[in-house]
Amino acid sequence: MEFSQNVQLLLAAIAMGIGVLLALVPFLPATLMVWGIGTLTAYLTGFERVTVLAVIIMTLVMLLTQTRDFWLPVFGVKMAGLSCLASVGTLVGGIIGVLIIPIPILNALIGSVIGAAVVEIILVRRVSRGVVAGKTAAKLFAISYVLELAGVSLVFVIFLISIALTA
Repeated sequence: MEFSQNVQLLLAAIAMGIGVLLALVPFLPATLMVWGIGTLTAYLTGFERVTVLAVIIMTLVMLLTQTRDFWLPVFGVKMAGLSCLASVGTLVGGIIGVLIIPIPILNALIGSVIGAAVVEIILVRRVSRGVVAGKTAAKLFAISYVLELAGVSLVFVIFLISIALTA
């Protein structure tokens, strides 16, 4: 293996490590960024060190992680017996929270909880259902956050394992 390929792999690993840290910021597609770096590195190195199988596995993890905001609220809303619009309130509230509340991470959580609660209260006209919607939104936010951290970490680990196994 030539020196330039080692440098390229090292730079990719550093960039991916930074991407893992960026996963701490809500609404950033960190898994997508880390996957993109890994996939581009695999392509540029001719899939010698990062194999096609590793890229396929990284892609599956990335897709599952990046789509979590679409499928996770549906499961949470159905399990709590809430309206489907509560999941929309969660998403819209989270985005508004990020834009207007200057507290990182908590801004998205607060916005999601308020968004779900308000939508459910408006639809059902019962504060108790709004409280349930808020609690459900908080749980889903936490699960989504953990899934993002797990997904981005797993993509990075798969990249490193592929490099180690092809040395």
